[in-house]
Amino acid sequence: MKFKMFTCCMLSVLVIGSLSTAFAAPVLIEDPNSPVLQGATVIDFDSSPFEPRASWTFNGEVTFSSASGALWVGEGEEDGEVVFGGYELTDVRMDFSGPGVSAFGFYLYAAFPLWQVTLFGNTGNNIGSLALPDIIDDAYTYDYYTAFTTDDGDLISYAILSPINYQPDFITEIIIDNVAYVSSNNISTPVPEPGTLRLIGMGVIGLAGFKKRFF
Repeated sequence: MKFKMFTCCMLSVLVIGSLSTAFAAPVLIEDPNSPVLQGATVIDFDSSPFEPRASWTFNGEVTFSSASGALWVGEGEEDGEVVFGGYELTDVRMDFSGPGVSAFGFYLYAAFPLWQVTLFGNTGNNIGSLALPDIIDDAYTYDYYTAFTTDDGDLISYAILSPINYQPDFITEIIIDNVAYVSSNNISTPVPEPGTLRLIGMGVIGLAGFKKRFF
């Protein structure tokens, strides 16, 4: 009987504990009208001077910086888009204030060489990386939209854009515009998914059966 009691308790703990051990994964969005971007704040770069700088903060909520030193910030061929580039630019980091954002995105105008984005949670955990589209060799020229979120609603604390197969002494650049982000203040309380509800129900049923049988 003691073994059955122990087994029942362990199964309930494992079922309920599994709710907190799932890992988030990055999700690519290619639609600027996606519901996950509802209520997003947009940075259009139109009212900011373009010049080299160590960091660049907008609305007190988003800061651009680089581990390789000052960002070379310039204006692209179209009105308002921003160029991050220069020799030996290894990354462009986007820090989001507070707990983070549920999603963010931008229009991608160009990226050389190929670039990727890596998402990080509010504990510094690496959520994962996704490659940006190859708009140089592909059919895209301008206005290619790319956005990112997580598959389980975890907040994104910061993201790092970086060239794939970076090589020193080469010019690297990425041109983006209309950076949109959904801050934690604009996020509604998430509704548990059906799978999550089933797991909770199994745990409750197990505990209820244990109580009825042994008490």
